[in-house]
Amino acid sequence: LPGGDPASRLVGLPVVVKGRIDARLLPSPQLTLHDIEIGGETIRARSLDIELALGALLRGDWRATELRITGPQMRLGLDAAGHLNVPAPAVGFRPEAVSVDRLSIQDGRLTLTDAASGASVTLEQLYFNGAAESLLGPFHGEGDAVVGGEHYPYRVAAGRYAGDRTLNLKINVDPRDRPLNFESAGTLTFEGGAPRFEGALSLARPAGLRAPGGEPLRQPWRLAGKIKAGAAAVLIENVDFLYGAEEHGIKLTGVANLKFGKTPRFEGVLSGRQIDLDGALGGDPATRSSPGTALR
Repeated sequence: LPGGDPASRLVGLPVVVKGRIDARLLPSPQLTLHDIEIGGETIRARSLDIELALGALLRGDWRATELRITGPQMRLGLDAAGHLNVPAPAVGFRPEAVSVDRLSIQDGRLTLTDAASGASVTLEQLYFNGAAESLLGPFHGEGDAVVGGEHYPYRVAAGRYAGDRTLNLKINVDPRDRPLNFESAGTLTFEGGAPRFEGALSLARPAGLRAPGGEPLRQPWRLAGKIKAGAAAVLIENVDFLYGAEEHGIKLTGVANLKFGKTPRFEGVLSGRQIDLDGALGGDPATRSSPGTALR
């Protein structure tokens, strides 16, 4: 094919194929690579399927009508200084010249590690379906991941990675097994290889329906604020917290700070000028719990 190895050209890293290669040229060039390593041993995958747009390829452009990775396994981490360990792209690689109409990941496994604290978390059964105008963005898509046996469906959208190493990012997570919604939008930067995020955060639990057995309603709550997150700490400012219904719930404001490392620490202050516990707890006064019991 013109321009060399299409797999390495599309991902910007060396691709080593240990299994068989299936290929066809018409009606459009398509490759299926089995048992592969990308970027040395950074990423391993059972297979990589690439279908290229023939017209664009003849013009020297790299446009994948479909790029599918099956069974990838990747380990991504922060070193002790908070820098992200990622392989360097090939010399001369132009990520802005590569576009993917349909990008999918199936049955992936991603392990995230932090050398400073020794902590790690693994995302299993990871899948993603989306599209990318270029490898610098913008891109969007949705998927799911399993953490600790629980499913976390997500949606993500990002703008174009700018020359000042910033990326506008929006992510929404709706855990399947928890009545919770997480949403955040802001700017992700990589100064000196250290990731940092600044933006808005929203975390909410919707109201629960009364069970047939007469169990009490699940009280809704909502937390929103401005977030500044780095490798060492997360600061949430201008916190607005509402517990219960909008008209008579408990409304608090404040600030929260979470520090990472080998000895994590959480500090927060929430205050309210006036709190109506009877109105916030609701229910029949004859059967309602005391404020102390309800707060516990």
